[in-house]
Amino acid sequence: METETIIPVHLFDDADTLGMPFKIQGLEFIAGYPTNTAHRHNYYEIFLFEQGTGEHLIDFTPYSIQPGCVHIVFPGQIHKVNRSQDSKGKVVTFTENFVLPSQDLIDLINNLSAHKDTAETIVLNPVEFYKIYNLI
Repeated sequence: METETIIPVHLFDDADTLGMPFKIQGLEFIAGYPTNTAHRHNYYEIFLFEQGTGEHLIDFTPYSIQPGCVHIVFPGQIHKVNRSQDSKGKVVTFTENFVLPSQDLIDLINNLSAHKDTAETIVLNPVEFYKIYNLI
């Protein structure tokens, strides 16, 4: 008997963001579901890893987790995060509605989306990483 694997789709929950389609959380506090099992969602995620190691599988391609790296997950992509217990960082989640008013953000997302299948882990030097990290 053949079994079909169903990959869950998680929806953006803006109940705790006062209706804003945007959220910033500490990496250690993300999601209300296990992030180390394959899933997808209807929103964007930008992971900023300040410390820790591991692997982030995005559309079945493994990306290394290391200090100073940034990973971007687009709506509909299948992913799972296997990170070390000492991992720290931030996760920015937002819906398309968040970026619609800004043409610059729309252009940026479209540009990133066009290259998402060939993108690698983005590793920033400490100065660049902390500029972004502190901004968030």
